[in-house]
Amino acid sequence: MFTAVQVVHLLLYAGAVAGGMLILLAGARERRGDLEAARRLARHGGFAMAGCTLAAVPTGVAWLALLPAPVRERLLGADAAATIGLTLGSGLAVLAGFVGLLAGLSGKPRPGGWFAAALLAVALAVVLSAAAR
Repeated sequence: MFTAVQVVHLLLYAGAVAGGMLILLAGARERRGDLEAARRLARHGGFAMAGCTLAAVPTGVAWLALLPAPVRERLLGADAAATIGLTLGSGLAVLAGFVGLLAGLSGKPRPGGWFAAALLAVALAVVLSAAAR
């Protein structure tokens, strides 16, 4: 069963994904020529992506603190590959939030939005592979 910390952490990353989707939708609107709606969607998506990824950091730390001791020790140093994967994945997730924010504020949501979405997907894959080791 999930704890409240885990649910909040997962919901925050769901919010980050939703923000990324708004940025990608803004790119589609921009391509169709609806620039005002594209800028508005991109701005809101960028703020959502950045805010959710930053807010997920303390919940991720709390989630680590609630793990059983052997699992926590493995992720925090006993297994170098798992530690590197967790650190790299967490950093990529926060970077994806900032790239999403920049994509939303730049007025060019298409290239930045795709890059932010790709970073978030890679971060998820790295963290899951580190946790599954």
